[in-house]
Amino acid sequence: MNRRQFLAGLAASLPLAALGEAASIDLRLGVQLWMLRDELQKDFTGTLKKVAEIGLKRVELVDITVRPAAEIKSALAASRLECVSAHVSLAEFDADIVGILDRARQIGIRTLVVPRPWLPPAQQERMKNGQYRQVMNEEITLDHWKLTASLLNIQGEKLRQAGMQLAFHNHNFEFRKFGDVVPYEMLAAATDPRLVKLQLDVGWLVSAGLDPVTFLKRWPQRFASLHLKDVQAGFTPNVTLDTVPIEIGKGVVKWGEILPLAYQTGIREYYIEQEGPYLRPPLESLRLSYKYLNDLAFRLQ
Repeated sequence: MNRRQFLAGLAASLPLAALGEAASIDLRLGVQLWMLRDELQKDFTGTLKKVAEIGLKRVELVDITVRPAAEIKSALAASRLECVSAHVSLAEFDADIVGILDRARQIGIRTLVVPRPWLPPAQQERMKNGQYRQVMNEEITLDHWKLTASLLNIQGEKLRQAGMQLAFHNHNFEFRKFGDVVPYEMLAAATDPRLVKLQLDVGWLVSAGLDPVTFLKRWPQRFASLHLKDVQAGFTPNVTLDTVPIEIGKGVVKWGEILPLAYQTGIREYYIEQEGPYLRPPLESLRLSYKYLNDLAFRLQ
């Protein structure tokens, strides 16, 4: 799909009142910094500058506690990047929600995203020590998911009172059934839409054998942001944290359908991310994904 085709599709999908707005909006493509974690550990400020040189405008933090907020804010300013979103676990909220909110305010963050269900401390420690896949694939129960939904509502209300938004990020294991119950659907139904938004990870959803378009149509006002990632052709759909990553535009995801619909539903935050292993250095993969999206006219001018 070329620029003209994309814009035609966007125009067809938007109400007339929104067309003038759409023509002047820069969607400010970002990157989820998990993709560049090794580079950032070696040179935090330098890596952010390279992100900006690619053309990206935003970053989403994977951890707002690893560095002082003032250092993060300074590095962002030096690169002319903004950060309005970060991932925070429910355990981190439990440990120090006051400190988390203070850091978020200093950096300019508006949305805090929970990337996994709540688990007891022993399992959290094992995940940190290299057993993430084992815990997620073998030890999460439906009771864990029910408690997660309850805790999301509680923390979502606290964030609302602080002037921020809470969201939940999916992988593919949220779609592993417990009898007739799909945890992701249960969580969406059990949480208050005003307090808990969803961050749709396109790549993980496709890895589960599901269609992002279906979810965007089903819950058109529920999603706060999208994680943009692609999956190689020939992958085997699964719910066990397995995916076959590739740069955006080189895989099976139908971006020409997903992006106009996402924009129509009001989503304004889009973060490129790619899982490892990488065929190329992560910064080069990021550059290729950004170029594809730019050529697709995702950044509207």
